[in-house]
Amino acid sequence: MSVFSDYARLYWELGYSVIPINPNSKATPVKYNLYRDQLPSEEVIGEWEKKYPNHGIGIVTGPASGLAVIDLDIKDNALLSAALSVFCRSPLERFGSKGLGIFIRYD
Repeated sequence: MSVFSDYARLYWELGYSVIPINPNSKATPVKYNLYRDQLPSEEVIGEWEKKYPNHGIGIVTGPASGLAVIDLDIKDNALLSAALSVFCRSPLERFGSKGLGIFIRYD
């Protein structure tokens, strides 16, 4: 499966600042700081599709994507539930081994 080359452009067309993510890693082969304030160009996306077809897709948070993430690194379920009662729920949430990431709109 060619994750980046098959799907990254779809997210980019929706206005998300996408970058390739190394397989089985959170690291990226590109300098993602460049894409916090601006989307990669269509030319850059095309180059990445050829160079990193089997990489994962990362979405750079910040002004370009209009997204921010609140990371709740809490393993205790009771404490996590208490923390979630303070924050609004989001349609985009990422559950990981150390807790939860809540995606919110960045204005």
